[in-house]
Amino acid sequence: MLFTWGALLMPTAFAAEEQGFPVAFSHEAPQVRAALERGYITANAGDSLGGPKLAYLEFCEAARMGSAEGHFRAGVSALSIDGPEARWALFHLHAADELGHAEAHRFMVLRAGSWSGQLTGELPACLQAPPDLVALRASLKSASAPVFDFDRYATRLPTDRRTVLELVRTLAAHSFLGVDFVMAVAAVESNFNARARSPKDAMGVMQLIPGTAARFGVADPYDPKQNIAGGIRYLEWLHRRFKGDLILVAAAYNAGEGAVDRYKGIPPFKETQLYVQKVLRYSSKGRHDQK
Repeated sequence: MLFTWGALLMPTAFAAEEQGFPVAFSHEAPQVRAALERGYITANAGDSLGGPKLAYLEFCEAARMGSAEGHFRAGVSALSIDGPEARWALFHLHAADELGHAEAHRFMVLRAGSWSGQLTGELPACLQAPPDLVALRASLKSASAPVFDFDRYATRLPTDRRTVLELVRTLAAHSFLGVDFVMAVAAVESNFNARARSPKDAMGVMQLIPGTAARFGVADPYDPKQNIAGGIRYLEWLHRRFKGDLILVAAAYNAGEGAVDRYKGIPPFKETQLYVQKVLRYSSKGRHDQK
């Protein structure tokens, strides 16, 4: 029997715009928070944005970046899925408990001794090593998965985020990079949060560090228009630098062009490999030629 405590995690209707996202998300680093927010929106949109399995994967991305909240929400989500993901719920909930998540601890105590025999403590597939990036590169030239529907997703965002999303769309339309790629980077970096700030001092929608902001003429990184325009200029510079290879552009945006040069390709950092996967998943992978 499937676990039916979905209301503990995800109400059937999306929270009112004034309320925004759960308060717990605000304490996370921008990319972790972005993954949690995407999972929350997807979970509350039913099957229209990909259903509970996609929500689970979004929460698992946050978990993979070390988030106790991500593990908790992935675990409870997994219990509601009629599929292989359900057996990984115990791992996520135990991990969240070990990381000090109070709700996960109460959850584990309450459910002690009643776990289904199908549950396992094995490492979930979404937390394992990323796929071979050579294969990922090859997939760009083959039939790709359906493009993430930003129009539908936008209807679930709070008003301020929708405004930023439309600004990204408008500014990206004037770039040779293509709207889909720029939108994907903005979604992964901050989920269109103009006030986002990381522990490494990356700021705004496109998460520009002070040096990059200055380098590309951004006087106020928290002004969405300036920030997005500066991020696009940096992406365009990387596009020229790496001869149009969008995989390397995404990797360099995350890890720096020096790291890509040093490793002669995608740096062997889990964070960067995950970042590249996410950007490709949110962009129309087959639309840009790899030169």
